[in-house]
Amino acid sequence: MDKPSQTARIRFDGCDIACRPGQSVLEALEQAGHRVPSGCRSGACQACLLHADDSEATTAAQAGLSPAQRLTGLFLSCQCRPAANEQLHVRRPADSPRHVARVLGQTWLGASVYRLRLHCDIDYLPGQYITLFRDDCTARSFSIASLPGPDRQIDLHVRHRRDGAVSDWAARLKPDSQLWLQGPMGRCVYASPADQPLLLLALGTGLGAMTAILHHALSRGHRAPIHLLAATRRAVDAYGLDLRDQLPKGHPVTIRHMALQGQRPGMEQQDLYDAVRAGYPDLAGWAVHLCGSERMVATLRRHAFVAGAAMRDIHADIFHSGTAGREVRNSA
Repeated sequence: MDKPSQTARIRFDGCDIACRPGQSVLEALEQAGHRVPSGCRSGACQACLLHADDSEATTAAQAGLSPAQRLTGLFLSCQCRPAANEQLHVRRPADSPRHVARVLGQTWLGASVYRLRLHCDIDYLPGQYITLFRDDCTARSFSIASLPGPDRQIDLHVRHRRDGAVSDWAARLKPDSQLWLQGPMGRCVYASPADQPLLLLALGTGLGAMTAILHHALSRGHRAPIHLLAATRRAVDAYGLDLRDQLPKGHPVTIRHMALQGQRPGMEQQDLYDAVRAGYPDLAGWAVHLCGSERMVATLRRHAFVAGAAMRDIHADIFHSGTAGREVRNSA
C-alpha cells in the first residue's frame, strides 16, 4: 500500500506545487520559480499578501489583517504553513493595496541615518509604518516620523546600509522619482487622555516614530509629563540630539539620549533597560510606547507591565531583522 503524501498541494498560476511540512506558502512558491512580493517574512509588512479561495485553511495566517482583508480571503503567504495533504487554491490579489509616492528629497540626520521625504496622498497617524517597494519582490518597512498635514508629506528615518536592498537604493533616488508604497499599518499611535503621563522609548531609528508621537501629543494639547528616552549601541550612530530645541517652550518634556559605547556631548553612557528600570519603577497610570528590536520591546514591555502599566496602555512598534539585515515593523 502506498504511503499517504506528507506534502500539501498549492494550485497557483495554473501550476500544482508541493509544499513540504513546515514550509510556508511563500517559500514553496519561490522554490517553484514564482516571483511573489515579500519583505519581512515575519507577517509585519504585508507585502506577500495572496488570496485563497478556501479562507478557512489560511485563518492562522490572517493575524494583523483588517476585517475586510480577512473577509475577502487575503492571507500572509509567509505565515501560512499548510498541513499535510491539504490543498489550497491561491491567486494574486485582484486589487493592489499600493500607492504611488513621489520623492521630495533626502537629508542626512547623522553619520548613518537620513530622512527620506515623500509626497503621497494617503491618511496616516504618527507612529504607524509604511512599506516601500524597490521592485515587485523587494520591500522594506519604515516608521513614519512626521505629522500629517495638507502638504501630504511623509518623513521616514532610514538607517543607511551600503548593502541594503532598499536603504542604499532609496538614498540615491532623485527628487521627483516615483516609487510604490503600501500602508499605513500599525497601532502604535497617540490615543491617550491629555492628563496621562507618557513614556516614549526608542532604539535606533525608532526615534523617528517616538518623535512623531511626541509632536502629535503636544499638538493635541497634552498636559501631563512626557518622557522620551532614545538609545543607540554606539554614540557615533546617534542623531536628533537637538530635538529639545525643536519643541515648544513651557511643556514638561524630559528627553534623554544614551549609548552603550562611546561618548558625545548631550549623551549618557548607559543601557536603556537599566535606565528605565532605575528611573521608572512605578508606571501605574502611564502610557508606554516602545519602538525598537524585538528583544528590546519584549524586555521593556515586561518591565512596564510589572511596574504597573496596564497592558492596554503599552504600545509597540517592533523591528524584525530578516535576511540581509533587513528591518521591518510590526505594531502590537
